[in-house]
Amino acid sequence: MYAAVGEPGRVAALLGTVTPDDTVRGATVTRGTGALAGETFSGWGLRPATTWDRMATETAPKVPDVGEAAVALLDLDRDADEIAGLLAVANPSTRQGASGPHACRARWYGVRVPSEPRGRRGGALVAVGSATPVPGDAVHLRSVGTHPAFRGRGYAGALTARMTADGVAEHGLVTLGLYDDNVAARRVYERLGFVLAHEVETWHRV
Repeated sequence: MYAAVGEPGRVAALLGTVTPDDTVRGATVTRGTGALAGETFSGWGLRPATTWDRMATETAPKVPDVGEAAVALLDLDRDADEIAGLLAVANPSTRQGASGPHACRARWYGVRVPSEPRGRRGGALVAVGSATPVPGDAVHLRSVGTHPAFRGRGYAGALTARMTADGVAEHGLVTLGLYDDNVAARRVYERLGFVLAHEVETWHRV
């Protein structure tokens, strides 16, 4: 997997000098690079996959009140099946779920709603997210999702605010990624103080 950040023309020129030793599984580069390095990527057996934005904040937001619902820490060993079940319907495209490569290093958060039909440990899990320490003394938020039946109630905002506030307090910087066309999520993140840090495109094997 290759990753490169910088002005697209310079990144494309750099990639043109690379001769991979093994099969390239994918590439993540500054958006606009593919238009200049398409032949290089095609030669590596890659095709365009997704375009997304990395956002960041150094400001701890206020965690909004969501009534009887509560944002709480989850236990991955105990709650893995429940997390996986929720993400399967709330964010099925994520590759960073409860069994993902970063799951064990992450701190998992959830929103439970005790006023709804009761699940185990105090209520049904209706929203979930994870916060993973990354190099550079930062935290990266992943696997954020709210059950479709519970959207529009502020749960995603409260969940993200709690993860962000904890991350800023402990590390000073919090980052996250979202598909560039996810307008609803972008509104939530911008309200919490996140700003655009990097526009990205990914290429995967054909």
